[in-house]
Amino acid sequence: MGRESKKGKRTINWKKIITRVAVGLFALYVVVSFVNLNLTLSDRRRVLEEARSQYQELDIINKELNRMLQSGSDADYARRVAREKLGLAYADERVYKYQ
Repeated sequence: MGRESKKGKRTINWKKIITRVAVGLFALYVVVSFVNLNLTLSDRRRVLEEARSQYQELDIINKELNRMLQSGSDADYARRVAREKLGLAYADERVYKYQ
């Protein structure tokens, strides 16, 4: 490993030690960077899925609003929603539900 001096003692090869430490630190840096990138990527994927979900919800609302505009007046829409979604009826009207 090391060179022996005149007295028979080994000398330390500092170049090899520094090189090995530098390579080890670089490898550690690469591993930490890789883990950090994977965490960031998974977080971004979650944000993307949330954005896609919001987009789908807003798209449904937008289509419903467009349908309302195409179908007629607001009063007609209010009556239809009252009947279909709220189950309301006029006072002199009987509503029968079947399944």
